[in-house]
Amino acid sequence: MQPRILIGYDGTPEGEDALGLGHSLSEVLDAVPVVATVISHPRDGVEDHEFDDAVSKFCEPLFAKARERLDGLDTHEQPVVNDSPAAGIYEQADWHKPSAIVIGSTRHGRAGRVQVGTVGGSLLSGVHCSVAVAPRGYSGGEARLARIGVAVDGSSESWRALFAAAHLAELAKAPLRVISVMGEPHYVLGGLLSPLGPAEYREFKDNEWGRVYEEAVGRIPDDVATEQVLLNGDPAEALADAATDLDLLLLGSRGYGPVKGTLLGSVSSRVMAAAPCPVIVVPRGAGTSPLEA
Repeated sequence: MQPRILIGYDGTPEGEDALGLGHSLSEVLDAVPVVATVISHPRDGVEDHEFDDAVSKFCEPLFAKARERLDGLDTHEQPVVNDSPAAGIYEQADWHKPSAIVIGSTRHGRAGRVQVGTVGGSLLSGVHCSVAVAPRGYSGGEARLARIGVAVDGSSESWRALFAAAHLAELAKAPLRVISVMGEPHYVLGGLLSPLGPAEYREFKDNEWGRVYEEAVGRIPDDVATEQVLLNGDPAEALADAATDLDLLLLGSRGYGPVKGTLLGSVSSRVMAAAPCPVIVVPRGAGTSPLEA
């Protein structure tokens, strides 16, 4: 079965941003873009056939714009009736089993930055597939996936993000930037009980991060060129800065929640609030999808 990319679209500029990112991901993954538009139930009593006609008339101009934006792709259009946009998208994700859900940022965020709104926050509270968020104004630029990065820290969640990033990089024939951020070593917490002095302890931590990168490279297909970026400082700030020249950044889901769900941790929440490029958050737990190796 051909994979699917579920795109939330409501005709707003932020929805256009989601279409732009969804188009790029669909092309790379050879996936069918499923454009979902969520409509609230009518306030007054309406006959079923009248409501169905009204939904069709309301959605057709939106779907026509989506088809134009997704030119060249075999698009599936899905009107959804639900008073909650997040619940409507979640329902379609459960039905279509997409490789990823793509949404735009909140309209209240800064232009050129990813900012998760109410819908995105609800989806990131447990949906069982990756969630991609496009920054505001993304549709006005050149949408491409030529420079892909992934945050790796040796955790199981980051390895899952690495698998997805390596798979995307392989299909896109793009280099993969493996980004690790080492906070300031807490010698008082980790070093006092060891025979190492402060300088030796810092060198030990540097070597530890080097081993994480070596293990990461061992998990990446041989035909994917890799670049190591080891940064120091606050993880969220360093990752946001490292994403300035990326076309896509992938993060693991580090929040405490459903084993197979996506949930933002504190670092990933802050990265998404400041990232200048699209961000994909990969869910925790087992399972496979075409987004992953």
